[in-house]
Amino acid sequence: MFLILFFLFFTTLLFWNFVWKRKGLPPGPIPLPIFGNAFSMNKSIYEQFQIWAKEYGPVYTIWIGEDPTVIVTDYEIMRDLFIKEGDVYAGRNFLADLFKTLSAIKDDYGGVIRTEGDPWKVVRRFGLQSMRNLGVGRAGLEKHLLEDMERFIEQIKEEISKNGGYNVNLQSKIDRLSGTTVNRVIFGYPFEDEHMSEFYELKKRMEEQAFLLSSLTGRMLMKQTPEEKGEPNDLLDCFLDQIEAEKSEYFSLKSITPFCFDLFLAGQETTSTTLSYLILYLILDQRVQSKMHEELDRLEEEKGRNGFDNSVTQADRGKLPFLNAVINVRGIEK
Repeated sequence: MFLILFFLFFTTLLFWNFVWKRKGLPPGPIPLPIFGNAFSMNKSIYEQFQIWAKEYGPVYTIWIGEDPTVIVTDYEIMRDLFIKEGDVYAGRNFLADLFKTLSAIKDDYGGVIRTEGDPWKVVRRFGLQSMRNLGVGRAGLEKHLLEDMERFIEQIKEEISKNGGYNVNLQSKIDRLSGTTVNRVIFGYPFEDEHMSEFYELKKRMEEQAFLLSSLTGRMLMKQTPEEKGEPNDLLDCFLDQIEAEKSEYFSLKSITPFCFDLFLAGQETTSTTLSYLILYLILDQRVQSKMHEELDRLEEEKGRNGFDNSVTQADRGKLPFLNAVINVRGIEK
């Protein structure tokens, strides 16, 4: 009798795991009970995702424990899902649940990534408007960006002169460049030498995926003195002003840390990764690199002849069609 019951239980478990719980989901690797596809990762995650995409198609399902996660690997499908139909998918719980599991954000409420509906719309609108008011995308911030870029280039030149051009670690310098820009917008100061310990501590915690900003952001917030009034100099000032002005559930001292975390994560890490891959692609394709360099040289010569500063700025984008194509990748013709 016991064997019969065990057989029925085992058969039901197999049916549930291999058939029923996967019903209605895109195809994908068969998960194990409890462990999901944890033991199917035979290579680094991005290589494994490519292998599965070839086997199951551009949209497939993997299991993280008992939770299904749909992976999208096709650009056009991503665009349709996250841009054209972004509101439909704004309620996904994966990131919020992951952050809670990893103890990254102790407060469940606030920020941009973990909210949806009206709170998401209000906070997102506030963030975009505040960044526009602070000069993001305009000449005010661009001046600082050009200064940061000059320091970035000088650091590379110094390292090249020291070791003859071998083994220059661009990644750490790109991390610092993007971190400086994002930190300037959020907290009002760049990561100069005296602040670099903060940046590397933050970077380390992000990589460890544990207690990401709970203590570090708190120390940064303490540097903001509430008694100082005047025009806001950074997003934190804007947020504090909004708390006083609106007094709504969407803006509170409790929600400052998630808000700052989301902006730093979205700004620093994605920018750094994108720039790193762009540089890698240029290194691997000398033809594209040379053509882009020639276009920039022509622009600098033209600006110099006309008596202008030859620094390349946002205002020059219309004169750099190939550079724009390189940035957008899909515009490059082989």
